Amino acid sequence: MSSLRLSIIVAMTADNGIGFKNSLPWSLPNELRNFAKLTKNCKDKSKQNAVVMGRNTWESIPAQHRPLKDRLNVVLSSTLKDAGEGVLVCPRLKDALTLLEENYQNKIENVWIIGGARVYEDALNLSNCHKLHVTHIQEKPECDVFFPTIPRDFQIITTSEMVEENGFHYNYQVYERRTSPDGEANGIEDSTKS
Repeated sequence: MSSLRLSIIVAMTADNGIGFKNSLPWSLPNELRNFAKLTKNCKDKSKQNAVVMGRNTWESIPAQHRPLKDRLNVVLSSTLKDAGEGVLVCPRLKDALTLLEENYQNKIENVWIIGGARVYEDALNLSNCHKLHVTHIQEKPECDVFFPTIPRDFQIITTSEMVEENGFHYNYQVYERRTSPDGEANGIEDSTKS
């Protein structure tokens, strides 16, 4: 198990939609600026952050914006062999985290999981996934890819004011995984225990 702490960042609709036909079904430039700011920001200026994504997410980024600047880009794919200079390709999230921990731990400050649905689901199941940065879009544009249900062991720690942009209303929420006194993440309570 990797000791790297993971954060998820996602924009999703009121019904957890995150994409349509391998693109975003909304145009929210300010929200994208927030994404860039969060995923680039490091307290230690000698380090950078890693952004981990599935192949479809990688391919949904316009070619002129790949790789995402000022971040170590990691693409998860069992078929993609080379995504270009400065981009790591790993078959699974577990392999990517092992590679980052073994070869980049002194160079990486934060690991951001940026999509898609299967990568989000895999990350949510890891105890070292400690924060979710969610843009909640109130509308329900058509989507064909969805974010998994947020596990009950995540609680909201901050909520922003509602913002309107290009006909969409959204706010930002940060969730943090609750932990027990021994530092282990609490799972869903077992109702069979007395």
